[in-house]
Amino acid sequence: MIGQYANSPILVALDNGLQNLFDDSQFVQNWYNVVFNLKTATGYGLDVWGKILNRSRQFIYNGTEYYLRGEQTIGGKHYTAEQMENLYRLVLQITAMRYIGNASVYSINTILNAVFEEYGKAYCVEDGTMQIRYYFEFYVDDVLKAVIETLNLHPTGVLVSAYEYLPLGEFMGFHVAGESQSDQPYTPLDVKPFYK
Repeated sequence: MIGQYANSPILVALDNGLQNLFDDSQFVQNWYNVVFNLKTATGYGLDVWGKILNRSRQFIYNGTEYYLRGEQTIGGKHYTAEQMENLYRLVLQITAMRYIGNASVYSINTILNAVFEEYGKAYCVEDGTMQIRYYFEFYVDDVLKAVIETLNLHPTGVLVSAYEYLPLGEFMGFHVAGESQSDQPYTPLDVKPFYK
């Protein structure tokens, strides 16, 4: 009978050895972090998401071509490869959430709050009949502005009347680390009004 060998030390050792040999838990965890989880995906993982969501790393905005990969300088500002990956991740997150949302103002605001949570306040409001207006209460550089306006998140048949951004250099604040002096969104304490 085969049952008589169930507790055989040799067979038990072979079985344990095979389990350890084919243990794929670390592989699955790495795959989850690098490919499946959009919040942590990088490189190849973001490319896979781009194929799924039909969003390329390349787009054109106001006659300028952008490519969200690798270290580069755009408009005199230097972007690291990680910053480009994060911008592409932002594009993919907005696209994915747009596919599962119902395109109401509430749904769009939920998307904006989730995606721009680390940046600051972002929201849209109804602006007359069949129009919405976007507000971004944080500094938006030219590349992020191009990303936001190219995605053009709005319900079908509804016009985006305007995108309102924190005006550069018009409100009191503090120096932003990593920004050149000419790109500072805020001015010194004694020059301009507060921004709330």
